[in-house]
Amino acid sequence: MQLVLRGVPAPMLQYRVVRVTPDGRAHVVARPDLAWPEYRLALQYDGPDHLERARRMKDIDQDDQLRAMGWLVLRVMVSQLADPDALAERVLTELRARGWRP
Repeated sequence: MQLVLRGVPAPMLQYRVVRVTPDGRAHVVARPDLAWPEYRLALQYDGPDHLERARRMKDIDQDDQLRAMGWLVLRVMVSQLADPDALAERVLTELRARGWRP
């Protein structure tokens, strides 16, 4: 909500990014916390559990898969939520770079 109040277009919550395998089966690659699918932009909030090695490795693999599909993933930690203006500007900058116009 803080982002939308600062001019960021409304995101989709827990959007399912799906990749179709060569045999025609759909596979959910990721469910970003916030997503702007039209612009292939995802925002992931990383809580303390994301610092654990196994979880971090999973996040890296997921980001690689999304990048291969043309997505950009912005990762945010709790300290960055304290400055919603800076976060909104970061998201708006990436949306503009991907063709969004207000």
